[in-house]
Amino acid sequence: MVFLLGPAVVIAAGYLQTVRGALTSDLQIGRRVRPLGPIVISIAAPPETVFDVVSAAYLGRTPRAMRTTRRSAA
Repeated sequence: MVFLLGPAVVIAAGYLQTVRGALTSDLQIGRRVRPLGPIVISIAAPPETVFDVVSAAYLGRTPRAMRTTRRSAA
């Protein structure tokens, strides 16, 4: 029975590390790896229009969680 204790300890330690997130297994399934660097996309619109469209999401109503933060910081 002593000879089974070593592998059992290794398996238990590996399981605990996997559950805690300290040990990961990369199977290369379902992921795509891209090189680091800027992503270049050509947009056929004037810069002002692009800015208006992108900034519209940030110029709306302040979320409830941020209202108290903004008031206290001012």
